[in-house]
Amino acid sequence: RLQMSTQEILLQVGRVVYINFGPTVGKLAVVLDIINENSVLVEGPTTGVDRQMIPTRRLTLPRFRIPAVKRNMRKSRVQDAITSFGLAEKWATTGFAKKLARQQRRSVLTDFE
Repeated sequence: RLQMSTQEILLQVGRVVYINFGPTVGKLAVVLDIINENSVLVEGPTTGVDRQMIPTRRLTLPRFRIPAVKRNMRKSRVQDAITSFGLAEKWATTGFAKKLARQQRRSVLTDFE
């Protein structure tokens, strides 16, 4: 019998997502509604992601959930919830964000640096 982990990451309203494909690749957004099992409604007013439907296979789930975000909130309230949660600071401390920063830094290096 399998036991569920207490640290299990579930796709739910308020979950922070990292977009890994498409025109908004590399940006963070917040799930506002689950349309069906294959797509969600996301918005990231602090990172430049407009409200849009994105397939779940284009998302990576970090371990953050903003409990103040409710279903279909207005843009201004989502922005207030994100800033009060301190998402940018918490994201910068994760190993995944540090790895992405290292990859980006190495991509701009030349042989002379």
